[in-house]
Amino acid sequence: MTLRSDPAPLPLAPPRPADVEMRSPDTTTSPRGTRRPAPPARDEISFTRRAFFVGATASAIAASATVLALRVLPEDPDPLDPIRRIGQAYIEQYPEESSPTELTSVLGLGGGAIPLMSVFERHEEIADEFARRETVVVDGWTLSRTEARAAALLYLASRS
Repeated sequence: MTLRSDPAPLPLAPPRPADVEMRSPDTTTSPRGTRRPAPPARDEISFTRRAFFVGATASAIAASATVLALRVLPEDPDPLDPIRRIGQAYIEQYPEESSPTELTSVLGLGGGAIPLMSVFERHEEIADEFARRETVVVDGWTLSRTEARAAALLYLASRS
């Protein structure tokens, strides 16, 4: 075995256009192995009737689903409705705390100077109530007393 110290030189230039054949095949081979003429090359996009009807059907279904969703879903759902439902359930469980005046004073809202929604931002107070196990289970939710009372007050305020 002889080792060559100088390998054959590599071509530095790309092949010339005359060296490359740029024509499309005249025939194609089908999956069964039969040869048939190649379809003519097209520059434009073409659709078959089937592709058109499949696309049109899918578009119609999507449009129908959108219209149905707009009819079924409320236009402007109130984000406070779940809190009001929890407040209603709390009052049903603890009817002795159904007085808006008493709930306002217990929550420290005295005279409405502090907005009701600020009660839900008392993170430290709520965390302390959980640590002391001052919680209630309302409608499947475990809440601190402050959260439950604020939800009850929101429910009572929406009724009046």
